[in-house]
Amino acid sequence: MRKILLFLLLATLLSACDNDSDSNWNNRPGWEDNQNWEVYTITINAKDWQLVGDVNGDNSFYRCIVDDRYLDQNIFDNGSVMVYLIQYDGNTPVQTPLPYIMHYADGDNLWTETFSYDYSVGSLAFYVTYSDFFTGNKPGTCQFKVVMHW
Repeated sequence: MRKILLFLLLATLLSACDNDSDSNWNNRPGWEDNQNWEVYTITINAKDWQLVGDVNGDNSFYRCIVDDRYLDQNIFDNGSVMVYLIQYDGNTPVQTPLPYIMHYADGDNLWTETFSYDYSVGSLAFYVTYSDFFTGNKPGTCQFKVVMHW
């Protein structure tokens, strides 16, 4: 009798287990087998940053708008776009998600530099803002990694 009960218990336990293809992870709402990704790098040269506003003027900042043939209405409506600033620690690339905010001090001068972005169908806009609005110097050449998922 013990053997029969043990057999029934094991049979119940083993039949209740799901394999990976039937897990809740794969069957969550919106899951599809055909995930779409587009990943690429955009380099903005120092000369491409455009000043918006007056040099050192209140609310002035730098912007660069980049045409993007991948960013269509479907991605805009149903997908997501993530952007990373690529910097280097020696020869090692480091990716930082935007917005990227850094605080600086030089004696009594304190300021914050912020890299951010937004997007619309067909284009990405990159921004560099300074908390002190000192825009006399353009940002340098910057490299960004763009990840689109839909």
